[in-house]
Amino acid sequence: MGRHRQEDFKEADLIIKNPDVSSDSPYLISARKHNIPIETDISIFFDLCKVPIIGITGTKGKSTTAFLSYLILKSKYPKTFLAGNIGVSPLEILDKVNESKQAKVILELSSFELENLHKSPQIALITNLFPDHLNRYKNFKDYINSFRFGSPPHAGWSIGLERITQLITEQKNIREACIFPRDRTRLTP
Repeated sequence: MGRHRQEDFKEADLIIKNPDVSSDSPYLISARKHNIPIETDISIFFDLCKVPIIGITGTKGKSTTAFLSYLILKSKYPKTFLAGNIGVSPLEILDKVNESKQAKVILELSSFELENLHKSPQIALITNLFPDHLNRYKNFKDYINSFRFGSPPHAGWSIGLERITQLITEQKNIREACIFPRDRTRLTP
């Protein structure tokens, strides 16, 4: 403990990756080469959570949107939980969430947390997209692609992302992108 060694990433049963660690880390490359599964607390939560998840992401405003959504839902649904990038690991709330089928979960998700996610929340909300974290992503288009919830992308908003990607490719002066659902009834709890 206290440092990383290549052999630890070749012989482990499972790697739990911190979202701040880039996927191109030599240790993670080694783990993938040796078929070692790589997960995050978010991906484990998605696998084990028994109730619908509302995922909120974007460049700016995700904490405020997630917290306000939490307060609104909690006023009607007392078993509403907030976790993720807001400072609470979703694994900390997992047992409480799974105790009730009426529970609601709101996860604030950063682009880093979405990178290894293989499932999609039942409701996905993107507040906005600005060029950010370009020290981690090759360009704005790659940054936008990091917001794809799961694989394949969540059908409810992937068309919007495709259009934004197209706009960015065609026009270099796009500074902000916001996605709003066409069918607002899907947002009704």
